[in-house]
Amino acid sequence: MKYEDETEVDIERAGTVINRLVWTVAVAMMVFSLGTVTELLTDHGVSRYIAWIMAPAVDVGLCVALVGDQVLHRFGVTVGWGTVLRWLTGLITWTLNTAHSWLQFDQGGRWDPDTVGICIHSVPPLLLVVLMEAAQAYRIGIAKAKREARERAEKAAAEQRAERAARAASARAGTSGTDSGGTGTKSGTGSRAPAGTGTGANAGTGATPGTGGSVPVGNGTPAGTGSGDRSGDGHGDGKAVGQATRAMLAYWIDEVRAGRTPTGADLDRAAGTNPDNGLGRRRVKAWKDRPLAELQAELAGAE
Repeated sequence: MKYEDETEVDIERAGTVINRLVWTVAVAMMVFSLGTVTELLTDHGVSRYIAWIMAPAVDVGLCVALVGDQVLHRFGVTVGWGTVLRWLTGLITWTLNTAHSWLQFDQGGRWDPDTVGICIHSVPPLLLVVLMEAAQAYRIGIAKAKREARERAEKAAAEQRAERAARAASARAGTSGTDSGGTGTKSGTGSRAPAGTGTGANAGTGATPGTGGSVPVGNGTPAGTGSGDRSGDGHGDGKAVGQATRAMLAYWIDEVRAGRTPTGADLDRAAGTNPDNGLGRRRVKAWKDRPLAELQAELAGAE
């Protein structure tokens, strides 16, 4: 696995852990609030059959805020109403949980709030509100980190594709020498002379015209002393095949590194050779079962 992929996986895993922890605290607070709020409402004349509904109703609003934030933060987006909903539900939850402790009176009828009870019942809602705000910042940061990791991975992939394309183009330019043979000329080892020693109309003994014939160059041959074929000294075909093989091998190594197995047609396109010759297919058969390190060493030795 590439470094960029590992980084994105780690970021995704961290976001998942944060979401699970936030929901764990939220569920714990909901269970705690259910009993506290139900007791408060029944003490104030609300029937026990419906008193339990208040706490879940507030918790549903809190869940809406949590789910909405979780989805939007994946894209690095925040909405103002989401913040309002989080704080409103948190404030309502805190009020309902601490109201019983606030409404305490001594034997003389004087207001005497239970400070210890207020502190105890303030812990779950305050913890959840602060945790939700921190989770929001974490999620936005995680979404940004994921985008940056993905952009780096895409940039690296684009650079690799450009490098492979440049190698293939260079290989195709090298194989164009098949038209000029091993020595890079079409005419063997000789040179074309403007005037020879023959008797042609265009060739006398020097720079002046001769006395007959129609051969434009001396000695009756159009060029030099070569055999006149396109491969010069006879070594052009082997050199071209070697250049094409090196281009195919470089392309094969790059593709295998990327987790792909090229076909014979892919190799022919990379090297600029004719698929009908079957060179790409033969190379696939020869390389498919060989270790990558061995092929890399072979390419380095060929270069």
